[in-house]
Amino acid sequence: MSANNEQTNKKKVDKRNSEVLETSKVENDYNKFSKEALTQYGAAEENDDYVPTPKGAKEKFFNFCDKFGDLFVLNLLFIITSIPIFTIGASFTAMYSVTLKMVENKEGVARKQYIKYFKSNFKAATKVWLINLIFLALLYYLFATTVGVVGTAANVKVGIVGFGMLLLTFELPMVFPLIARYENTTWNYIKNAMLICVSKLGLWFRIFFLWVFLPIMYYFRPALMYYTWYFWILINVSAICYFTSISIMKYFHKLEENQAKKENESADEESDSEEKIED
Repeated sequence: MSANNEQTNKKKVDKRNSEVLETSKVENDYNKFSKEALTQYGAAEENDDYVPTPKGAKEKFFNFCDKFGDLFVLNLLFIITSIPIFTIGASFTAMYSVTLKMVENKEGVARKQYIKYFKSNFKAATKVWLINLIFLALLYYLFATTVGVVGTAANVKVGIVGFGMLLLTFELPMVFPLIARYENTTWNYIKNAMLICVSKLGLWFRIFFLWVFLPIMYYFRPALMYYTWYFWILINVSAICYFTSISIMKYFHKLEENQAKKENESADEESDSEEKIED
């Protein structure tokens, strides 16, 4: 009887040992696979917290389709909300609010986001837009009074019109992205937009080029407008806003990083001065 018990106990021990060996083997295989995965995706082998998330071709394709669909919806919303003319500023601000987030991959549902930012920025954007609209109307009036007129007064008016258009050229590309990103006063929006464009001519040129490229092509090849006009209704405006947002977002990130550094330095100086006072 005792022999049978010893044999039974031996079988249980052997079974337990085999289970432990299988478990350790599985853990070793898992660790080996994890290290191989880390090495494959360029991470250090000792970095245990790294989780590789490579994007496959299908995922990239679906992301592209999502963005294309969002831009299509945004363009239609922009056309609809810009019909009253005086709301164009709010429409551009809402568009940039969404496309700037798209660049950061922080966008939500395009339709809901657009309507949300259109409402929240309506007052600030409309003030800026109406000022620009009135200024543009004055420039047009001055130019209209010089048609067919020769003399010093006409030349002065033409010079004023040219200078005014130059100011608009350096203000409009950045003013609505600023409203979309930051809170400020009306005149500070206009002033800061001009200062940024003048100080960052490369950024200004990229934005300006994207907006004027197609109109210039239409001027030299009017037939192109006949074949491509419907793209402005479908996606052109939102696509231009998105591609300009890529450059604008890079500048905003640098601006915010520099501001954060200055705030940290000032905070450190204040803490040092407080410590000296306490000593």
